[in-house]
Amino acid sequence: MNTNCLVALPAFYYRVHNLLTTSKIIWLIFIWSLFQIGLQGQDRPNILWIVTEDNSKHYLRMYDEGGVSMPAVEGLAKDGIIFNNAFSQGPVCSVARSTLISGTHAPRVGAQYHRTMRKAPMPVGLEMFPYYLREAGYYTTNNSKEDYNFIRGDSVWDASSNKASYKNRKEGQPFFHVQNFGITHEGRLHFSEKQMQGNQTNTSTASMVPHPYHPDTDIFRYTQSLYHDLHQRADQAIALFLKELEADGLMDDTFVFYYGDHGGVLPGSKGYIFERGVHVPLVVYVPAKWKHLVPVQRGSRIDGFVQFVDFGPTVLHLAGVEIPDEMDGSAFLGKGITKKA
Repeated sequence: MNTNCLVALPAFYYRVHNLLTTSKIIWLIFIWSLFQIGLQGQDRPNILWIVTEDNSKHYLRMYDEGGVSMPAVEGLAKDGIIFNNAFSQGPVCSVARSTLISGTHAPRVGAQYHRTMRKAPMPVGLEMFPYYLREAGYYTTNNSKEDYNFIRGDSVWDASSNKASYKNRKEGQPFFHVQNFGITHEGRLHFSEKQMQGNQTNTSTASMVPHPYHPDTDIFRYTQSLYHDLHQRADQAIALFLKELEADGLMDDTFVFYYGDHGGVLPGSKGYIFERGVHVPLVVYVPAKWKHLVPVQRGSRIDGFVQFVDFGPTVLHLAGVEIPDEMDGSAFLGKGITKKA
């Protein structure tokens, strides 16, 4: 018998044993690291924007008597905050949305013209705010209207189309998603005399009280009734979207912002720098898990003024992302924000 082999076997065994033990330790460290990364993702809230087009706060019952009831939005308010004084910084889409995406005053950065011949570059040293969320590990999606007066870079959205969805993110990855509903857009209020006579509205024209600066005519009453109907349809679409979010088990981890992008479409609102052109509804649903990040109790109303230039900074602050100095707005929700602020 070769005694040298007998001597070598124990040494070989210990080398293999040590190697396997080291491999197990490395593997356990790897698994633990992944687990920790997963926890970090879950420790940041999701943020959802639900946007309706061309509707000021004056058409919602939660703001004005005679407005339309929107049960889905009102449901968000029960566990959230109603902002009584939220303002778009443009009475038309492109200017308002340019302010939202940049956190800057449009006239300061050359984005104040609706339907520009040429888009403006973003200010030096500043990106559209979802870029900073992506850098921090968020999955960012927009479905689907953009309408920016800026040149958009390639690193703003993970997806921006009518198929974009938060559902395509990695497991445990926090998301920022924008869901646009164009049901209340002015284009839906175009109708012929024949259509007016043949298509009865669900909302009674007799129940409509025209605004003091509108004539009390059949056309105005019909238009206002149809506008109420469109709000109800928009609310139904919002309800379906929220039902899906709840089915995905995400309501407990998601701040939901509902707002209109600027004033309504009846004369004297959209396109006019009047109060009715820029005073928009804003409701923010606050999940109980994250109520420590808001300055008031859920179910409250706030009289303080907020504006679109503040929305981007607020999202960044809620996500724990540093707000760029180049932004003009200030956060109104998040750690350290008080009601007075």
